[in-house]
Amino acid sequence: MKKAAFLVMALIIALGALGFAYAKWQSTITIQGTINTGTVKIGIRDTGTTDPPPDLITPPGVVDPNILPNYEPTNGTRDPRVDPLAPWTAGGTPNWVFTDLKNVAATDSDNPDAAVPVCTCSSVGYFASVSENITNAYPFYAPTMTLDIAGCGTIPVKIENVQLTNIQGNASILNTPCVEWGWNFSGVCTGAGHGTLAEMVQALKDSKCQIHQCQVLTIGLTAVFLECLPQSSSVSFDIVVTASQWNEV
Repeated sequence: MKKAAFLVMALIIALGALGFAYAKWQSTITIQGTINTGTVKIGIRDTGTTDPPPDLITPPGVVDPNILPNYEPTNGTRDPRVDPLAPWTAGGTPNWVFTDLKNVAATDSDNPDAAVPVCTCSSVGYFASVSENITNAYPFYAPTMTLDIAGCGTIPVKIENVQLTNIQGNASILNTPCVEWGWNFSGVCTGAGHGTLAEMVQALKDSKCQIHQCQVLTIGLTAVFLECLPQSSSVSFDIVVTASQWNEV
């Protein structure tokens, strides 16, 4: 009788083990997903200068889409110059003076005609680069170049750095105190000041300026040439603007 009871107990334990084995059977389903990353990209467009060459001067009343009328206060008849004693206003913008018909310098700006736009926003193309050419610069000549920087990617960006590179020729032309830069921001950000390009970048950072896709930051960038500007010299350079994602930590 004890053997029978032991046998029944062994069978119960064996069936329990089989039940445990059956419980391990499995079934699976698959969830498919796709992740698309965003893009960080900026484009630039040159919209004119305050002192275009004679062949780009528009007659009164004629609108040239490549030159902003409000940046041609003299219709090209006089060079934009600053007061030697006080080149900057209290607000940090150039203190322009027009006391005679001096018109010997010129500042030519251009978008690359053959280049493919980095992006197009509201039928306006923005490029990877623009060109500027200043001729016959002299002390206290102060031309302004107007640049539009657009967000061309899907991720909001901030201006991280603006620096001069690929400098060829007499670099002393670009050295402080021979030249100071003035800036005026409009569009997605506002502000004005003068100093070095690094200080301009810091002003943008302090303003928490962010550029979303197809939003535009307009910079009126003024080069104020000062007394130590060397004669009979030339220099060429690139201005490189670097942007990074706004939410970078």
